[in-house]
Amino acid sequence: MLLFITSVMLYSFIKPHPFPLQLVLLRPKASPQLVARPFGEAVSYCLRVVSIHTDDHATPSKITETIKWSGEHVDDLEDEYPPSAIFGADPLGHREIENGWLRWDYRFEELEDNGDWTQIDDPREVGKRELTDIEREIEAQNRRDFPGDYLTEADDDYWS
Repeated sequence: MLLFITSVMLYSFIKPHPFPLQLVLLRPKASPQLVARPFGEAVSYCLRVVSIHTDDHATPSKITETIKWSGEHVDDLEDEYPPSAIFGADPLGHREIENGWLRWDYRFEELEDNGDWTQIDDPREVGKRELTDIEREIEAQNRRDFPGDYLTEADDDYWS
């Protein structure tokens, strides 16, 4: 679910307030209804994932940033883009092609109370769910392509 976030400052001229009232308006992409939350009221979690595409074919390098996902809950992010410890299976992991000339990276950001976005570590938890079929296939392919990266107990006996 994508959210468009708008910050509106409202000043009351009828009844004085010690501070201006700030409303954060959240509008899910699929819903035209606006949800207003007063400044200071806890928003459960406002997150976004920024996709950073770097093209080094261009001179100078062309860097394009787009918002790939935004929402309020880490669980929603994990459902749409499940984290994985399997190399190459995390949909928000580093990707590159053409010997690194084209790269895709992702930045995780959190909305602060003042309306600014700050970079945070990946909030998704790895390992709290079972492996998917695609993760199992990627793991099997990794083991075939890079057998030296996967040592077993039998390998320990060989090297001792």
